[in-house]
Amino acid sequence: MDLQAAFLTIRDIPYRLPTQPGEEAPNCLHKGLILAQKMVLAGVPVRGRIAEFAWASTPFPPDIIRLWPADIQPSHFFIEMLQGNEWIALDPSWDSALAPAGFKLAVWGNAGPTFPLQRIYTTAEQTAYLAHWQQPEVVADYFTRAAPFLNQANLWLQAQRQAHAKT
Repeated sequence: MDLQAAFLTIRDIPYRLPTQPGEEAPNCLHKGLILAQKMVLAGVPVRGRIAEFAWASTPFPPDIIRLWPADIQPSHFFIEMLQGNEWIALDPSWDSALAPAGFKLAVWGNAGPTFPLQRIYTTAEQTAYLAHWQQPEVVADYFTRAAPFLNQANLWLQAQRQAHAKT
């Protein structure tokens, strides 16, 4: 299996945020898990990482960022592969059609995460984070309060793809 080709194919699936519980949208988690599965099947050791970031450090416009609930810490999922004795970040989050809008486009190799991270969680923090998000009331509250941001962000991403496809 050509892992670099698989990485590029997954990366170029148009990024979209889920807008309701149970929806499989090609966001960082979904795309990262697909890549991890392919790499494990190819015998490459991988691990998932969760980190914090701020939407304000992304190219999204301020009027959309203001819709994000201030008390919900944005998080990002990416994977790392073991290469020799070093863990190398692989982050297929943003699709190449978003590069002209200012999103960091990942390339195969040690490009690091595509989101501007504030801190990466420890294993214990990741375990607690995952347990927190297994609670149905937490998930329901998130999608209720984050819906305005999620919907507007998806519309803006699509508009960016369309605008740059015409140029």
